[in-house]
Amino acid sequence: MKLNIAYLISAYSDAVQLQRLITALDEGTVDFYLHIDRRVNIQPFIAALGNKSNIFFIKKRFRVFWGSFAQVRYQQELLSSSLNSGRHYDRFVCLSGMDYPLWTNEAIKRYFAAHPQREYIAARNISTSAFERQKNRCRHYYFRDTYVKCLRPVFKIATFLLKAFTIQKQLEVPIEGKMCAVYSGSDYWALTNDCAKYVLEKMKTEHALMRYFKYSYVASEMVTQTIVFNSSFAKHALLFNDEGTYQGLKAVTPLHYIEYNSAIKVFTVNDFDLLMKSNTPFFRKARTGISDTLIQQIEMAKEQGA
Repeated sequence: MKLNIAYLISAYSDAVQLQRLITALDEGTVDFYLHIDRRVNIQPFIAALGNKSNIFFIKKRFRVFWGSFAQVRYQQELLSSSLNSGRHYDRFVCLSGMDYPLWTNEAIKRYFAAHPQREYIAARNISTSAFERQKNRCRHYYFRDTYVKCLRPVFKIATFLLKAFTIQKQLEVPIEGKMCAVYSGSDYWALTNDCAKYVLEKMKTEHALMRYFKYSYVASEMVTQTIVFNSSFAKHALLFNDEGTYQGLKAVTPLHYIEYNSAIKVFTVNDFDLLMKSNTPFFRKARTGISDTLIQQIEMAKEQGA
């Protein structure tokens, strides 16, 4: 099936698992754009993946701490690299290096082709949320892009003092000169070409929006969502309402099966039946030495179903 996909992948560990992910997805008209955390040695990843013509390591790398604004920056760089590559893509699919496909490549392409206008990005409205913890992700100031370890306690104290003196941001963000609602979802989504172009444009031109999120908590789960859900693309996206009970990350991750309590679960062969019944094209997460037999069984199931 003729459908051009750009997989935008972030990784910071487990080059072997990243290789397995790309090998599983590498068929036909797909390319891979990879951001490897600047804090780690990139050479094991290059060695694992070789010199394939459809794999592109982006040159501008960021030092990434979880929850920091650097996660937004690498999303922007992945979008920029793929959109300015001179190649046309119908879909831009954002993944982690520890994801793995449960469906065949043909099934994934058929799914996207059957819904050509659907934006596979889900979000909840933070501005109107009933959950104070979610609102606080934007309302309070967080300083997570702190690379010098000795300064981190200083910024933690600054965060505490700002909270104590109720110095906080509004739960609205400026876009095109208008105050708009804030939305939150997941780092993992699949956008159409037009929507991806729009998101990148806003990341580059809406400086007030980017400043607003720079000191928010896990901004990478909010910037793209806020841009999409305050645009004409919102009617093709997936707005989620928790309906009184907070449903967590799983509810706003539309293409993945994910379990997240105190940490994201690493799946094993014991989860095979659960995953194959999930009706999602991907799961997160897999790890070398823990998920090996699971991945073998998934690939066998794909072959038998083909």
